[in-house]
Amino acid sequence: MPTPDTPAARVCIFGAGAIGLDLATALLTTNRTSLAFIARNQTLTALRNHGLEAHTPTGAITHVPPDRYRCVEHPAELGEQDVIFLTIKSGATAAALPQLKPLLAPHTMVVTAMNGLPAWYASGRPAIERHLTDTHARDTLFSNLPRAQIIGAVVHRNATCPLPGVVHRNAGTGMVLGQLDTPSSERLTTLTQLLDDPAYTLSSTPDIHRELWHKLLINASFNPISVVCERSLSEMVSAPSIRARLRAIMDELHGLGVALEVTTPGSFDIDALFERFAAERRGAYTSMLLDYQRGRPLELDRIVRAPLWLAARPGLGYPMPQLQAALREVEAKAGVLATVRASVRL
Repeated sequence: MPTPDTPAARVCIFGAGAIGLDLATALLTTNRTSLAFIARNQTLTALRNHGLEAHTPTGAITHVPPDRYRCVEHPAELGEQDVIFLTIKSGATAAALPQLKPLLAPHTMVVTAMNGLPAWYASGRPAIERHLTDTHARDTLFSNLPRAQIIGAVVHRNATCPLPGVVHRNAGTGMVLGQLDTPSSERLTTLTQLLDDPAYTLSSTPDIHRELWHKLLINASFNPISVVCERSLSEMVSAPSIRARLRAIMDELHGLGVALEVTTPGSFDIDALFERFAAERRGAYTSMLLDYQRGRPLELDRIVRAPLWLAARPGLGYPMPQLQAALREVEAKAGVLATVRASVRL
């Protein structure tokens, strides 16, 4: 892969939603990458014809013209890439992965920047693998991809995509990257150096499994509860009853992580997180609430059902009543919405 000193790193963003466009905006501030999007439908048209439009919380607008990147519908049009950022919804992974084949070379790094537990999460973690006794529940999406080419990612950004090709960059620091088997490598270091933007950093961690689990504590609590109460992050942590419910779910998830040996007692400061959300993310909403309000499918499988499934494995049986209750409420509410929308269409 080219180094940051040779601005020829071929980078593909597979999924031009909020996270993908937010990342692209940061990448396009440097000359270190040759950037391309895989997009469809209205997003494909918007990025090809009008360019990328990025808004900041201060009201500043950056317009990136279409000649700064490529945008295609079919991966075969691009050929082999140095880096692929998978910034799609977790439920779309099964359909997307076979399409990656024309983009892959032996050196290609595939960065899985999605919410929830990724398909490869149990790999290399004996405490989790021993609970995967149901072969039908195993996810083999990444079974044909060498582990050394998979880069786990945790996105610490809040962005929204109100229109195709338009991103509102609300808050956050960037993306944390990690390899599955080794704490660090020259390739991972090169990847973190693709950006030189204090507002959006690519950093690395020696334990991506732990980093992902700590992000799951946030996603699996705030996402479903936000759908139940339809409030922003700051509003949720400012309401004592909702705050207590969020804490109960996060305590369950942290305990499960300790049981699965992916984290340790006392390693996550819930109070500090609540205070940060109250102070820094006013008016920010979870992606699941925005999907619910727009009538889109909810990312429940990887964010909520996956940890519940792990907790229920034979030999573990870790109780998760608070998370189970939240899932039931979201399913009921989403089901009512789906029924209403279906009746309107009829």
